[in-house]
Amino acid sequence: MPAPTLISRDSLSALRAALDAARPPQISKREAVRAVEGSLRAARDRGCPDTQLLEILAAHGITITASTLRSYLSGATPKVRPPRKGAALAAKQSLDDAAPAIDHAADRRSTGPANGDERWDSATDAV
Repeated sequence: MPAPTLISRDSLSALRAALDAARPPQISKREAVRAVEGSLRAARDRGCPDTQLLEILAAHGITITASTLRSYLSGATPKVRPPRKGAALAAKQSLDDAAPAIDHAADRRSTGPANGDERWDSATDAV
């Protein structure tokens, strides 16, 4: 049996630092706009119109609409999309399969008259 390979604590610390510094190779448009948000706001404060900001962003590979830019800069969180129709139907079906069916008609038959004004009369029921 071969001897286990040992790693020095210094190597482990360097590995941990490298992993902590790792960044994804690409980021989303939203993340890119957030990264330069301060510069965008400063340009707006200097009087730059959104159309000019959009042209500058597009020149650097970030093509978005004016309404998207406004929503990114407003700080609004993205809307959570409702589940797709197929997924919702599948979820409902799995719930229906898991829960036993309830016969509400049988419950109404055993509870007496449906109209609240009618009274059960045990003397007439016995006859």
